Amino acid sequence: MGCLYWLTISMAVPMVLSWHSVTYYPEQVGEPTGVNYDSPYAACNVSGTVRGYSANQESYLVAQGSTANNWLSTPQAINLTRGSALDTCGSWLNAVVYDEAADLVRGYYHEEWNCNYSDHSFTNKSVAYAESHDGGLTFSKPNYPSNTIILPPRGNTTRRHQTGEGDHTVVVRGDYMYLYFFEWDGFEDIPHVSVARATTASGGVPGSWWKWYNGSYSQPGLHGDSDMLTGMHDASSVRYRHQQQDYISVQQSGSTGLQVMHSTNGLDFEALPVVLVPTDYPNWTRASTSGELYAYVSPVGLGGTHDVQHDFSLYYTYLQPGETFAQRYPTRRSISLSNTSGSSLIELVMLRNATDVWTTTALIPQSYAYSSPQRLGFLLTQNVSEAKSTTLLHDCLLNTGVWMSQPLFGRALTRHHGNLLAPYGRLSIGVSPWATRIFTPLGLYLPTGQSQHCQADKVFQPFHTNV
Repeated sequence: MGCLYWLTISMAVPMVLSWHSVTYYPEQVGEPTGVNYDSPYAACNVSGTVRGYSANQESYLVAQGSTANNWLSTPQAINLTRGSALDTCGSWLNAVVYDEAADLVRGYYHEEWNCNYSDHSFTNKSVAYAESHDGGLTFSKPNYPSNTIILPPRGNTTRRHQTGEGDHTVVVRGDYMYLYFFEWDGFEDIPHVSVARATTASGGVPGSWWKWYNGSYSQPGLHGDSDMLTGMHDASSVRYRHQQQDYISVQQSGSTGLQVMHSTNGLDFEALPVVLVPTDYPNWTRASTSGELYAYVSPVGLGGTHDVQHDFSLYYTYLQPGETFAQRYPTRRSISLSNTSGSSLIELVMLRNATDVWTTTALIPQSYAYSSPQRLGFLLTQNVSEAKSTTLLHDCLLNTGVWMSQPLFGRALTRHHGNLLAPYGRLSIGVSPWATRIFTPLGLYLPTGQSQHCQADKVFQPFHTNV
């Protein structure tokens, strides 16, 4: 499971990191469902109107307005669905680009065929081209079925896992478009991330893409070989930041959490000392003992996928601990990321209803009918060498004085409504005069002699109230 850390109270040792991030409390942007939000959120600005898309075998318009955060109450079908060729199992619109000169929205969708999801999620993946002539309200597949743009080398398949090339995104930088995709067969049968390039003027139509191989974009998009990009294991979250002239990606790093990757050339990525959200180890095979899951992570700016700068939104599909894909929560967090001295922080809030008080950094679904979150402060998302000893935190729920948590990290914990608790923080210990107050309101690692339940009358006021 992931963990967060509380910054040491001592002022004697300064913390110096080259990057600073703040992750704010999440917002549920749509109703939970089992039939959508199976792809990263993609959005683009079409003559001042931003339109956003999600999918699960069929693609939908889910947002429309002045910014990418204007979600619709009901998803609208856009005529991008299953076909009779390499898309017999579905069409997921992963990337969109508005071509102002041609006045059309170009779409690049993930497609699957010959699927047997009950057999280790087996399916065959590729990427195809679509376009919209009504501003992104509906799409067509030109020259179908000859509209595929990315396919793996012939015969490069396996029955041990998903196969093919897909799960992609498209970024635009000057005269070129770059399509980052997941090569499921990979080097020595290990999946990896690769990239292909097309000229912006071409629009990325079939036949215009060339894969990166042996130091150049020299292999065709269809059946060509490709090289593995260093430091990457997520393709769909890559973004080019036009103001900063660099690339970032947000990917799950084991049980560390959602970590930011960085590149100046779009080929060589390295992990920044930035964890936006600490998470459980990602378990896509769900069971009652599974931790929380952050799926289909997508950085999006106010103007869409191609408008990510210092401040952006992080969209993802959230599964609560112990829940399955039948309950997917489309979720958004505001993020601030800058190349300045600082640390990685995440907002800690308190929520109330008639009987409960809940302190957390994780999403509390709207159906639980809690009050609007009240900010308590900010926690560290990762350990830092400059900090003194730290203590693990978990969600704390006070329910009529009943202890709803356990103080041991890594143990299955009971959460409200029968779910598991997600780990969410660490704080420093043994620093007077806070030592007797920092434990009880969060319900963890209680000092000797303290009763083991949250104490709502001693709400902890965190050290970091500003960022």
